[in-house]
Amino acid sequence: MAFDIYQKITDSIIERLKAGDIPWKQPYTLKNGNCAFSHLSKEPYSLLNQFLLKRKGEYFTFNQAKKEGMRIRKGAKASQVVFWKIYSPNDSGAKGLESDEDCRSHKIPLLKYYNVFHQDDVEGFVPKDENQFDESRNNEFKEDADEIISKYIERDGRLKILNDSSGIPRYSPSQDVIFTPPKCQFTTLDEYYKTLFHECVHSTGHSSRLDRDFGRMFRTVEGRQDYSREELVAEIGASYLSNLSGLSELAQDNEIAYIQGWIKALQSDPKWIVWAASRAESAVRFILNDPKKEASEADE
Repeated sequence: MAFDIYQKITDSIIERLKAGDIPWKQPYTLKNGNCAFSHLSKEPYSLLNQFLLKRKGEYFTFNQAKKEGMRIRKGAKASQVVFWKIYSPNDSGAKGLESDEDCRSHKIPLLKYYNVFHQDDVEGFVPKDENQFDESRNNEFKEDADEIISKYIERDGRLKILNDSSGIPRYSPSQDVIFTPPKCQFTTLDEYYKTLFHECVHSTGHSSRLDRDFGRMFRTVEGRQDYSREELVAEIGASYLSNLSGLSELAQDNEIAYIQGWIKALQSDPKWIVWAASRAESAVRFILNDPKKEASEADE
């Protein structure tokens, strides 16, 4: 049976969810070494790869370690790093992969992977101090939640945030407006900003920004599935922005129900988490005005 990287990713995420461990609610950022990153480029891996690589620190391919005179510890287990490889329809690797959307763009993305090993499994590796995350310096890297939101709104020039006494936070694509209850209606300021982050991530899907398809949501079965995926995009994106801002990760009253819902969705579609994580990262980078790309070197 051929190796299915989508199923491998999904099984890994489901295993963690069943243990009550929500991967996108872990305390990491992609800015300061408090994450999994490439030894070769010193760049952090994508959000999806952060979910898959359970340990923070540097990761090596087998050949990278060998070139530097180091060895992989006997019995060490490799982890997979995934990345997108873009094919044209005429490429041999693209046969049988075309979809309607891909054919229109004449580009066919294929999810690929390579194996990496954590620094603790590399014999002869001595970490450099500047590459190691110091918990005592954590606050130096925090960005103010209010500043992230205000800069995003100011830079965009169209999106508005309006107080709404209905008590229901939401983003309206047709009006391009985020409606939120006043701060005084939230239990804590952290809860207020996390809610705003969630709606800001939704707003990046507007046709004038990243153009995720809001149009068919609720009208069809497929549209309702799109809504579920869009909610996970917002959940993942808001969790990352909350980590970046140092907001506390409060347990939700209905978190068990959320976990069961995510497990069910993942089991029904192995590509679901890949789609959501990649869109969430694009949304976060859009909000932060950060076009920086992830580490993507293969086995060099």
